[in-house]
Amino acid sequence: NNPVEQPDPPKPLEISISRDGTLYLDGMPIQLEVLEAQFAVDSRKDPQPMVQIKADPYTQYEVLADLMGSARNSGLSKIGFEAPVTQ
Repeated sequence: NNPVEQPDPPKPLEISISRDGTLYLDGMPIQLEVLEAQFAVDSRKDPQPMVQIKADPYTQYEVLADLMGSARNSGLSKIGFEAPVTQ
């Protein structure tokens, strides 16, 4: 009885949104259109990576909604949020 070896989960897509709405993927600035192409590629992976979003508390809701909509429309289903650090 050999246990089936589970593959390591894929590295999450770490997306941050600055106060002015600039998007970053793994710390590098990225346009939404380029990010959508990345979502399309990652949505075909099995297992899919987690989309981890960290937004500035003052980010406009529309920017966040557009990002989440793009991820969902691409077929990505694992979307999470990193809570902002409060002091």
